[in-house]
Amino acid sequence: MEVDMLSDPARFAQAVRGLAQDAHRALRRSSSPATLRGLSRRIDTLVAALGDRRRGGLGAWLDNLGREVRLAAQRAALSPCLHPCGAMNSSRWQMSGRPSPGR
Repeated sequence: MEVDMLSDPARFAQAVRGLAQDAHRALRRSSSPATLRGLSRRIDTLVAALGDRRRGGLGAWLDNLGREVRLAAQRAALSPCLHPCGAMNSSRWQMSGRPSPGR
């Protein structure tokens, strides 16, 4: 999504609605860091498209959403990933989610 495409009010509104829906879904679930980084880029693009109107309510919402998405991305990057079968992805983690002794 390019900033100049968002100069059309209908496209901008559609981008905001799509972001709100995707962010709601991603923040309610355990989303991958890559998914959350993609949301963060979309937020940055919308903020850039707002330009000098950023100080309004929509700008504040985008700023708050950006903080929530970045925090979720940090948490997702720090938490161990699970395979569908329930086995840990990293050998340094036990099934309890605690680091293995001696590592």
